[in-house]
Amino acid sequence: MKRAILVPIAAALLLQACGAKTAVSGDPLAPIPESAMVAVLGLEFADPGIARDATDSLYAALRSDCRGLAVIPPDTVAERMTAARIVVPRQLNRVFFEQFASAVNAGYVLSGGIIKWQEGRPRFPVASETEVQVSLSLHDVSTSQRIWSVNGEKTGGGGVFSDNPATTARKLFDDMLKKLPNFCRSGPAGQ
Repeated sequence: MKRAILVPIAAALLLQACGAKTAVSGDPLAPIPESAMVAVLGLEFADPGIARDATDSLYAALRSDCRGLAVIPPDTVAERMTAARIVVPRQLNRVFFEQFASAVNAGYVLSGGIIKWQEGRPRFPVASETEVQVSLSLHDVSTSQRIWSVNGEKTGGGGVFSDNPATTARKLFDDMLKKLPNFCRSGPAGQ
């Protein structure tokens, strides 16, 4: 009898824990030409290893989910910026975009930061959920204007069901990109 009661509760908690929240500001329907080059800047975070993992997850999501989008890998962007001695300012400004345009040769810059990156703990009684929160922004290099920004958060389950943060981040990026149909075209041509 107890088993029949606990299983539905555990299933309901697992489904509830795997939810995601995504908010978009700006114009998510802004037309981005399919032939446009998009450069991915490394995501900002205090721990460089985590920032690298998250940036790699974002790049993987862009490569697999976004049909026809020309994406310059983050490593290539970093190499070109280093060669041109470009430093990313705290606030992206016109001077940065002018330098960036000549060094990287991209029409758009995708930047962002990690707000929260917490790995869940599977131990009872202090089990916790994996939580990831990320913010992304797309800027037009020629005008230095922000086209859109999207904020998202996702939990990756808790206890023995917890995902690692990189897996949770990849799922979150997939969810976030679905909110941007004119940026990330994932269907067959013509859709």
